[in-house]
Amino acid sequence: MKASVHVRVDGTDARREHTIVVPREAICCPLCEEPFETTEPRTPCVTPCFHTFCRLCLQAWAKEKGAVAGVGAAGAPYAADGFSCPTCRAVCTVAVEALQLNFALMTVVEAERVSTGQTQLVCQECEDGMPTSHCLECRLLLCEGCTKHHSRNKLSKHHALQPIEEFKQHKQAIPKQKRTCTKHKGQGLDLYCLTCETPICFHGTVKDHEGHKYELLSDVAGNHQAKLRMEADKLSKTQTTLEEGIAKIKQEEDALAAEAIEQKAFIGTHFEELCVRLRARELALTREVDEALARKKKILAGQREGLECAVASMDSGSLYARRTAELGDAFEVMHAYSHIVKGMLELREKKFDLHPNTTASISFVDTSSGMMLDTLSRHGRVIATDVTPAACTAIGSGLQTARVGGRSAFTLQAVDYLGHSSSEGGDTVQIILMSRGEGDETGTDVGKDVCVTDQGDGTYTCTYSVVEGTADQSALLEVYV
Repeated sequence: MKASVHVRVDGTDARREHTIVVPREAICCPLCEEPFETTEPRTPCVTPCFHTFCRLCLQAWAKEKGAVAGVGAAGAPYAADGFSCPTCRAVCTVAVEALQLNFALMTVVEAERVSTGQTQLVCQECEDGMPTSHCLECRLLLCEGCTKHHSRNKLSKHHALQPIEEFKQHKQAIPKQKRTCTKHKGQGLDLYCLTCETPICFHGTVKDHEGHKYELLSDVAGNHQAKLRMEADKLSKTQTTLEEGIAKIKQEEDALAAEAIEQKAFIGTHFEELCVRLRARELALTREVDEALARKKKILAGQREGLECAVASMDSGSLYARRTAELGDAFEVMHAYSHIVKGMLELREKKFDLHPNTTASISFVDTSSGMMLDTLSRHGRVIATDVTPAACTAIGSGLQTARVGGRSAFTLQAVDYLGHSSSEGGDTVQIILMSRGEGDETGTDVGKDVCVTDQGDGTYTCTYSVVEGTADQSALLEVYV
């Protein structure tokens, strides 16, 4: 079941509306599963990672999870003066009481309460009678008496009026009253002081903000709304990049599972030929494969889950920014703008590792060399290295220069996703020497007699020659692990 709210399009005919459809569960706190409210303590507040919870639940969560520094659920650390997000476990050092309200969601919640009769409507003109109509031009709820006066008034007699029942059926939030200056009574906050970065009234330009630069609040808010949408679009692009990385990891997970099945089948076939005396060893090696599979799956799953959490934050951030831009009034937009942009910028600039932290490399090696009867207790081994290609290092003169007629060499050190140098071999290393001219995207392979020697200790000696007749030019050495 969906909850919806009609939202007016700012700066256009007041009768123009569009509907934003919000899932029912979106207006409920994920922790207590109770509907959000428009008054404390169950108001929806948003964390720096763009996840929304009711303030009451977050206060209880922070008290339980953030009392002392340590490690929270799923191994996520949290600080003594903060707490870990219940959704993504990101550390939040902002006090729960100081968290930003989700103004966009507040509008949805209020609209839902209005449509279901949970919120008592009052005439916004006399602030006393029960409203019977809604002026689409003035955006005011009017009682019967105020409706008659409104219809007779010279300035408002041609305004379109909407019956209050129709207003409720459309699930509209209570029209927001014009914000007034607390210092200059009755003066609307129609301007925005660019110098002080705060909404002001007309009298403020003469007294408190004399000589300051200011513009119409609606214009400044409109610019900020456009910027929020632009920032949301940028974050969506970053989210797409992360989702592509997740797809690569999922593909590697599938390949890893397939490779594990293939290798276990090979081990089974091999040991069936060795009869009963090899059964114990067969089971041991099969367990090694399962352990390697579990370890690699854990590595890849952990990396994927981290990216998925980031995607979730970006998705929430984009949605929060768009809804704030669309649902918030000028005051709310200005209040939330810096918080939203700062959070989205941090997410967008954060460095993510989109390459799988381990590979689908699990293979069985027959170590008997025909001497199986003498080496049954040590027969075979499972190689399942967790080498991360992007983390591997190489040294040697063969990385800088190569001459026709001579041999060039360098040494490759395999490194895993934690930055630890591998102490065993078994990885597949490929060397390609490409020479590319200007405008040549494919290039020409100019390497020959390429040789990779596995030293068995995590290092690989790589040697190669350059094809005779190759012009004296730069070439790109490509190494694949």
